[in-house]
Amino acid sequence: DWVDQGLREKDEKGKEYWAYGGDYGDKPNDGNFCCNGLVLPDRKPNPSLMEVKKVYQYIKTYPVDAAKGIVRVRNKYEFITTDFVQGTWELTANGKVIQTGTLPKLSIKPWQDQTVELGLTQPAIETSTEYHLNVSFALAADTPWAKKGHVVAWDQFEVPFESPAGKVADITDMGTIRHLQDGEKIIVRGDNFMIEINKLGQLESYLYKGNKLITGSMRNNYWRVPIDNDNGNKMPNRQGVWKNALQSIKSITHFTDVFGNQALRIGYDMTLNAGKVVQRNVYTIFGSGDIVVESIYMPGEKLPNLPRFGMQLTLPGEFKNLKWYGRGPHESYWDRQTGAAYGIYQSTVENTIHPYVRPQEVGNMTNVRWVTVTNRRGIGLMAIGQPGLYVSAWPFTMNDLESAEHINELVRRDITTLNLDYKQMGLGGDNSWGARPHPEYTLPASNPYSYSFVLRPFDASTEDAEELFKRKLPATASVSIERSDDGTVTLSCMTSDVRIYYTVDGTEPSESSKLYEAPFNLAKGGTVKARATKDGLLPSIVSLAKLEKLSIKVGWTVVYADSVEKGEGDKEHAVDGKSDTFWHTNWSSSKPKHPHEIQIDMGQKIEITGFTYLPRQDMPNGRIGEYEFYVSLDGKIWGDAVIKNKFSDNSALKKVKFPKPVKAKFIRLIALSETGGSEFTTVAEIDVITAK
Repeated sequence: DWVDQGLREKDEKGKEYWAYGGDYGDKPNDGNFCCNGLVLPDRKPNPSLMEVKKVYQYIKTYPVDAAKGIVRVRNKYEFITTDFVQGTWELTANGKVIQTGTLPKLSIKPWQDQTVELGLTQPAIETSTEYHLNVSFALAADTPWAKKGHVVAWDQFEVPFESPAGKVADITDMGTIRHLQDGEKIIVRGDNFMIEINKLGQLESYLYKGNKLITGSMRNNYWRVPIDNDNGNKMPNRQGVWKNALQSIKSITHFTDVFGNQALRIGYDMTLNAGKVVQRNVYTIFGSGDIVVESIYMPGEKLPNLPRFGMQLTLPGEFKNLKWYGRGPHESYWDRQTGAAYGIYQSTVENTIHPYVRPQEVGNMTNVRWVTVTNRRGIGLMAIGQPGLYVSAWPFTMNDLESAEHINELVRRDITTLNLDYKQMGLGGDNSWGARPHPEYTLPASNPYSYSFVLRPFDASTEDAEELFKRKLPATASVSIERSDDGTVTLSCMTSDVRIYYTVDGTEPSESSKLYEAPFNLAKGGTVKARATKDGLLPSIVSLAKLEKLSIKVGWTVVYADSVEKGEGDKEHAVDGKSDTFWHTNWSSSKPKHPHEIQIDMGQKIEITGFTYLPRQDMPNGRIGEYEFYVSLDGKIWGDAVIKNKFSDNSALKKVKFPKPVKAKFIRLIALSETGGSEFTTVAEIDVITAK
């Protein structure tokens, strides 16, 4: 919608809020369902409007040769030329503007292009620097709807200048540290700082020059406060196991590596009761007060997608000034960041909080390279992504945010909650009553994840954030272990020119282990351990990935489904191995009646003795009642049904045995009815039972 349909009200204390369904005792009601606009009820923009403006813009710039400043401008207007706007450009280095210029007056006809040379000169290339070219078009004169200078279109693209890596800091110049075990805590001291890590592997205290930088322990976070779209697709029910996952820990172990008096590495492995997931947190602490934080998620048993993978800590409320290099200036998310440009931005914590009609997840910034959170004296905390982070900061707790139903109920506390995340899932929004984020913007719990960042004290009076960002610490980044759908395992490391040693049987890697030279196949499963080394740097931690034997469904293709609910119930969901996605026949428009069918190419001939059907897990809609199951060798000749029957009305996995084994390359499930009598069909997963 264009506008959030809320009504201005005041509570008993005189605080304003927007009222919505149910606030006047009206029953039944749709709650805040009609507050789904691009602007607030008073017509102030919601952040989504910035994305819409960017996507809808009618002048588009494409790079032809960005390094030489040659671009192509396309006029996407239907009837007018581009002579009503004036173009400008700027070149940035790590967010700082280093060159600017003006485009010649362009009069491009509708749906025509023009190539333009901007007059950019190649700068002296600095180390650890990324360059962006920004091209904008603004009104050349006042109009009835906006003043001269109003930007109507812009584009930004990275310029491929080859920037060498920054100089690695000399560990002998970084100061010394000493550590001791104090009960269940490990205390690390250096010049001007002291760090405490508790028995759960959480950074609990960080003192710098007498300043208390944190007040609450830094903890892993897998949850996000539900947005309206999340509630519409029942995310809290489906993925709720992640909200309090850290409250139930099965076991915890820790290890320590001491590198003389110059560095200390402390690692903790927590096995969660939720799916027996293993969460590893590693801290490499240097004499400068720098901490390299590494967070590694190792999947366990089958679980729903993670809403978020990150870490959260609490700072005293005096640390309320933000400065960051990344996307901005407004909030951005994985699937809503096109309208947020890379740059250096400043704000206060409070000013990053958008007053959504119903409080919800808010204030996230994507692709953040570095961020400082400081007090009025410029002292505080700095986080440096390796390479990037999702960052947000709130003047309240996550529980405060989730508990509030109206903006007047969202309390402000004398704290700053800081989220330093790998990612959180996308916002979705194909509709607000069931559609989920697209699969490419989700975090499947079956995948391993890892990320790292540097956490350090910061003093703006004596330090420059950009120079600290360019500096490289003398530690090798951990190895990333990824496996593709066909079982191919790839090992990589953010540190260049490293040697990676690995094993696949769970033993510790050493220099006598296999040296990684090319991707390898591990479809059969195994426990991969890998360590990276480079002369002059501390070795990486040992990365670990427990890889299960791949399902026989690798290579399966859904070749036909009679109907789909696009975005929510795509047919591919029936074989994606995820219990929280599903194929759903169309319900929003055509609403076809039974029978419904799905056909699958298994990619190879298999002898099967039966099949399994997993109904939709979050609600009973579309549960198959009566059914028929067919097999084929060529996908054309099906013959008689192998079996016909009726499923029971519950969400349990249904296992069906055939009268005798059959050979098949294609399978076909036909739903003749729904257990509740509706015309829908849903399938969370379909699989076969093999003869062996």
